Amino acid sequence: MTPHVKQVLLVDDEEKLRQSIARRLKMLGFHTFTAASGMGAIDIAISHPIHLAIVDLKIPDMNGLVTITKLKEIQPELITILLTGHGNAKVRQATESLNSLYFEKEEMPRFWQFIKHVDSGNRSERALNTLPSLAEVERRHIARVLAAANGNKTQTAKILGISRAALWRKLKRMAASPAAPAQNRPSD
Repeated sequence: MTPHVKQVLLVDDEEKLRQSIARRLKMLGFHTFTAASGMGAIDIAISHPIHLAIVDLKIPDMNGLVTITKLKEIQPELITILLTGHGNAKVRQATESLNSLYFEKEEMPRFWQFIKHVDSGNRSERALNTLPSLAEVERRHIARVLAAANGNKTQTAKILGISRAALWRKLKRMAASPAAPAQNRPSD
């Protein structure tokens, strides 16, 4: 195997979906290992170097978040993605806390767009590490919506689909964040 080919571990208990994604990954130039369970994934990660792991949330024997945690214990530099059809804000937050990417199965075009940027040798690990965090993407989005709503927090919360109190908490966190540029920091 040539050294530039990325090795991907795909973990999903839905066989047809697993096979379909594996075929597409192969067409994109990836060498793909597949597993239907968390333990199967761990066995593969112990015996093969993996660059990227794509893990479903609901899999037999342990959930996807536990699987990602164990995979990162085995291969700390592993890039991980939680791909789920059963996500929510809490799962997204837990995924982010593991320094993992989060995609819903209903947003497969966005998932494939990301995967194409990881293609075999055309994107370095260093470049992947320059991708913005989920928190940074959220901060930018809130700032754009707030600007579009001319600073109206009630309208901004409505557009974002969150309560005004939740928006206020996010704005407070953004103001305290050293990453938030001064011009984008919310004022009281």
